[in-house]
Formats: sequence, C-alpha cells, structure tokens
Amino acid sequence: MAEAIRHDDAVLLVPTSLEPALLVELLDLVQRLESIPVLLVLTNGWTSDAVGVAIQRGVNTLLHAPVTPAELGSAAHHALRAAPDASAYALRVGELTLDLHRDQARWAQTDIPLRRSQLDQLQLLMRAYPEPARFDDLAQRAGAAPVTRKAVRRAIAAVRAELRAAAGGRIVVEPVARVGYCLRLSEV
Repeated sequence: MAEAIRHDDAVLLVPTSLEPALLVELLDLVQRLESIPVLLVLTNGWTSDAVGVAIQRGVNTLLHAPVTPAELGSAAHHALRAAPDASAYALRVGELTLDLHRDQARWAQTDIPLRRSQLDQLQLLMRAYPEPARFDDLAQRAGAAPVTRKAVRRAIAAVRAELRAAAGGRIVVEPVARVGYCLRLSEV
C-alpha cells in the first residue's frame, strides 16, 4: 500500500479471502486515501458480507478470480479514470509540493517533516506565492484565538527551519514589513 500512495496511477487489488476483520481494517485505511482506486477480487468462497463491507467503503469495481491480465488492465483503467485527480489535492511551487490530502510536504524527493499547524502555515504561504501571506491570515491558521504576531513569528520560524533543512537553503520564508511573510525559491 505504501507504493500505491507514491504513484498517481496505482490501484489496490484486495481479495475477499482476507479475514473479515482484516478486510474491514484495510478498507477503512484505504478509504482515507480517496485518490487510490480499490478493486475487489471475488475469490472462492466470497460472501455477500465482504462485498457489502467493500461497497460501504467506496469500492465500486468487482472482479471474479481468477483475473486475466486483460480484465485487470481494463478494470484498472476504468477505476483510474473515475478516481479523483491527485493534483486537485496538491499545491506546487517549483519543486516544493504540499499534498493536502496526505498532509505531506516534499522538496524534490525529500520529505519535509511538518506538524499539522506548520502544514497550515506552509499552505497559506504557497497559496499566496509569489505575493506575501498576510499576518492576519497566518494568525487565524496558527491556532485558537487570539494569536499574536509573536506567535506567528515563532510558527513561521519553525516552518522556515524545516524548509531550510530539507531544501538546503533553496526555500526562503522572508518577512515583509507590516504585511506578513513571503515564500521565495532560489535556483542555487
């Protein structure tokens, strides 16, 4: 499943032969990853309960085992066409990517370890790019009311440090006097 998360053209093939509790657990996990289509393979001894659980959790493609490569290819093609566009959940500025669906930031191929509040700050900076994100907007995202400019500065400093570590100084978050903060990328 980890590989399916990394690729926009992946599908997950789940057999009905899994233990019912494991099937439920797996489908609950996959349901949170809406952009990955799931194909349910009806294996020998499949039950309507297993199919019902799968359908309740968004599985809409059923295949009967054994599955030929042509059947699998066709089902995967149709499932991928119907899946939500992964780019609808992502913001990109140069090589900086923020996957809103998976709460993950990356610089090129490097993961940037950010907490939820830091991801919110980065999202505002990226949405405003190349303009500055305003203090008022950053303060609303930083947490419960009221948030001071000092708290925003501390939050941005933490984001800045993680970006610098991941991108080797090629991402800069700079203050804009009386306005807020601006995201800048360098080609260094």
